[in-house]
Amino acid sequence: EDAAACFIAAARLEMASAVVHNMSGPSASIADVANMISSVLPDALVTVGDEPLLLPDRIDGSGLDQLLDGASQQRPLIEGITDSIAEFSRLIDAGLVNVPEVGDS
Repeated sequence: EDAAACFIAAARLEMASAVVHNMSGPSASIADVANMISSVLPDALVTVGDEPLLLPDRIDGSGLDQLLDGASQQRPLIEGITDSIAEFSRLIDAGLVNVPEVGDS
């Protein structure tokens, strides 16, 4: 939802040429994200490995923030996780998403 809002705001800009910007956002470890998911879905099986991802801890999105005049601001990560889980739950309940059994390939 946050990325889509940035995309729409950028698409509405009248630009003389193409520009490239990073989109910043909240920074959290994979373990932190897993803990947030578990806090929303306490019965869910959430596991993480020990190997860190080879990605930067933070990305400078100030250029996009400036270009969009603040329209690239994002909600807190826990709010995005909670909203995503609620939306997937709605889609599952409506029969629009199939959830594979654990161990299925």
